[in-house]
Amino acid sequence: IDSAIKNALLMKTSCLESVLYSQRGNPKCTSINVAPSYSAQSGDLVGIELKLSTATPTDEKADFRNNRSDDNLKSNNSNPILEQSPGKEIMNQELAINGSAFAHEVMDRVCIAQNIKPFKSTNKFRCFRPASACTYHAFCDDFGPMSISSIAAFIKQLDHELSSFPSCKVVLCAEQGRRALTNAVFLLGAYMILRMELGAEEVARRFEWLGASSVEAFRDASFSTPDFGLTLHDCWRGLERGRAIGWVRAPSEGEQWGMLDVEQHAHYGDALNGDAHVVVPGKLVAFRGPQDLACGDFSDAGGRREFSAGYYAGVLAELGVTDVVRLPPPRG
Repeated sequence: IDSAIKNALLMKTSCLESVLYSQRGNPKCTSINVAPSYSAQSGDLVGIELKLSTATPTDEKADFRNNRSDDNLKSNNSNPILEQSPGKEIMNQELAINGSAFAHEVMDRVCIAQNIKPFKSTNKFRCFRPASACTYHAFCDDFGPMSISSIAAFIKQLDHELSSFPSCKVVLCAEQGRRALTNAVFLLGAYMILRMELGAEEVARRFEWLGASSVEAFRDASFSTPDFGLTLHDCWRGLERGRAIGWVRAPSEGEQWGMLDVEQHAHYGDALNGDAHVVVPGKLVAFRGPQDLACGDFSDAGGRREFSAGYYAGVLAELGVTDVVRLPPPRG
């Protein structure tokens, strides 16, 4: 521990926990609270207060089937990206701890991190923030899961990072908050299932180090109290099943992901192009009910784009739909 403190002072970082875990062998402490102090004039790190818990490490694991417990974020069995000497290149950026900062390698050359300051990419580490793929456009209080279009975009972006920088570890830096972390974890799991062809159970095991209260169950698109939760494990199992029966598969090239045309899916899934979604390839399409418009295929009155039945007729014909069942009452 004395050596770790010395290294932390030399590298001017508040990420002492990561340095402690870099020691050879199993760490003796399971909880480390760090209170760094800096010089007001130079900004240099001048002191560190440590509070260590030396209890025997437990083997608590996150259960993605029921992730509503109040356990704190845990990394007892973690393999943080800062455990090797090249980590100094990141640590010299003075990573900040806001709540529970962590960085963990979940597969070869790919890490996930949260609550760290953005850092400049080096010849050892790449800061990966795929905002477009990780952004969910909510209807109400829903926050995911991410669409197949977002999954495809994320996989292509991560593939590009890995192939363009073969000597680097890619660090997926999640935005703050449980929901942002949940979506980032889901996307990494989706990559493992579709690109690496792992099973949902194996994916869940790779995230067992993550505290159950650090992620949140997905919910329905409403503002009311949800009466069910869709867990990460539920979503991963769905992707695994879709891959097994050929509905969705990562392609070697092009936009045809199994039975799904991802480019078409993204186009018609956009609220500006119809808000229509292929739910079961070749079987079921869900779309917003049409409006009886005075003229034209669509109207932007009221700040929301509405479409005529004639517009949807062309879209549904392109998607191969032969029969329509109306669930809500007529609109307009």
